[in-house]
Amino acid sequence: MPRIAILEDRLSYAADLKILIEIALPDAEIDLFSTVDSALDALTKGASWDVWVVDLMMASGDNISADEAENGLAAGRVFIQRMIDEGMRKSARIVVVTSRNTDDDDFPSIDSNIIEFQKSEATQVDIAKEIASFF
Repeated sequence: MPRIAILEDRLSYAADLKILIEIALPDAEIDLFSTVDSALDALTKGASWDVWVVDLMMASGDNISADEAENGLAAGRVFIQRMIDEGMRKSARIVVVTSRNTDDDDFPSIDSNIIEFQKSEATQVDIAKEIASFF
């Protein structure tokens, strides 16, 4: 059974994406996280997922400073980097979804299994299909 985690502060976006993934992967177990703090907490407790879907822009929370998160513009990126640096990365894939310009971000240099989608260019159906293709 695929395990998928979605870190997205817009709950309606996350809920819609969850439904679309469930249609594509009926046996998937999907967990929603609306804050970086709750996602980091789950990881530090040893939970693991096959795929993480991470929004880059969200509130920084208690575990990531506003400066480090560029006042919310990069909280998801900091989460991904921390997950990798602190050995909490147990997922095979990370799917980045964002509305921000990521021309300066070099995700492949961080990890070749990071896939990026711009919210303005890819629909949630596109993202769900890509995730389903992993299994």
